[in-house]
Amino acid sequence: MSIFLSPTKLLICAGILSLSLLSIANPAFANNGKNNSKSNTTPVVAPTQPATPATSSFTVGLADLGKIFRVNFDGNVGTQSVAGLSSFVDFTFNGFETVAGNTIAKFKAVLDDTSSGGITSRVTGLGFDTSSNLVRSSASGLFTSAHLDGAFPNQFGNVDVCFNAGNTCQGGGNGGISTSGGTGTFDFSLTLAGAVNSLTLSNLGVRYQSIAGTSLGTSGTGRATSVTVPNPPTTPPTTPPTTPPTTPPTTPPTTPPTTPPTTPPTTPPTTPPTTPPVTPPVTPPVTPPIFDTPIDGTKPNDPTPPPTPPAPPTPPKPPTPKPTKVPEPGTIAALALVSAIAVRYRKQRDTEAEI
Repeated sequence: MSIFLSPTKLLICAGILSLSLLSIANPAFANNGKNNSKSNTTPVVAPTQPATPATSSFTVGLADLGKIFRVNFDGNVGTQSVAGLSSFVDFTFNGFETVAGNTIAKFKAVLDDTSSGGITSRVTGLGFDTSSNLVRSSASGLFTSAHLDGAFPNQFGNVDVCFNAGNTCQGGGNGGISTSGGTGTFDFSLTLAGAVNSLTLSNLGVRYQSIAGTSLGTSGTGRATSVTVPNPPTTPPTTPPTTPPTTPPTTPPTTPPTTPPTTPPTTPPTTPPTTPPVTPPVTPPVTPPIFDTPIDGTKPNDPTPPPTPPAPPTPPKPPTPKPTKVPEPGTIAALALVSAIAVRYRKQRDTEAEI
């Protein structure tokens, strides 16, 4: 007996079957809807390296300069695991340096006691093995002592090197970092025999002291359980690119370019050049020559010119004589005649008087 399905139902069934097959082939697709609500959260930047307590390790090379490796530790007291007893160390690789034919690997370590659940403790030591032959080591900061070929207690076993504030790997003195004490930092260097360009740290462990909250004891150890790289990797993850929907781009209408009005350039007023006044050249005064006996009677080198003699007085003009009037000849003859008559008349009178 055949069942007839309409085209619409066939299309729905085909879609459901396709989604089911896609979810089986790619589980991340099935979780895509759940992750959409958390799209703003920060993803894990690096996967945890697979590790077991006995084999937890990490390797550094020339390309790992500045990279941080976080090693997480559990807790063990009297060979028994204690829940809540934990810590971690962030190792920052600061590079290799060649000195006298050997290689010095430099690290910075930030240690934090993360014990919880009623458990408190103090981390007093850190140790591990190295893949290359270790010649010497040194430390400064939270831990100042470096011990080669030591061993942690609590049946942890031997380590190539350990760091603490004590005299051996067995004791840590009063140093270290406590549960409520924040983090502690120290720098250490590993001098390796020969030329080394890759180094593996393995069998990593910590020393616990001052443990409280458990009846098993006050001293223990911890082994590395995992190694993570909290800083972003240099190579981005190979996530296939999301193909955007093939929507043709919206072409904005072509707006002709707006030509701004042509403003004639503003010509600044032409200021005629200011001609400085012509200053006539200053003629230096002529210094008269020096004579022993000055001609004009001035002192030698006396710039004062001799006094000008006064002008001679102008003589007064002699009076112009008036011309004497000369009588006319006729007048003179008349006058002579009159005078002669007068003289004759006088003589006549004098004669008459005598008579």
